[in-house]
Amino acid sequence: EQPLKVQDGLRKIVEKLEKDFETALRDNFHYDYCRKIGQILDFKIIKVKDGNKAYIKRCTKEFKQKLGNIKNNVFSKYVGWEKYFEMEEEK
Repeated sequence: EQPLKVQDGLRKIVEKLEKDFETALRDNFHYDYCRKIGQILDFKIIKVKDGNKAYIKRCTKEFKQKLGNIKNNVFSKYVGWEKYFEMEEEK
């Protein structure tokens, strides 16, 4: 049996976090209903490069926010972030 690579261990941890978080979110009636009707997709964890830089760029250019008014968010009501973030490749 081959030993687990660090990345394999991390991937399993991330998958468990995704599952646990999704389960917790689905305890909320509104979230669960939106998932059931396909309004929102399941929760995913992704690793991005220079995420804060990409976030600020979109907020200033697309949303016309001033730097001092931008607040970092864990969740966003806006869609399409995958176009702005560069995903880190798994090694």
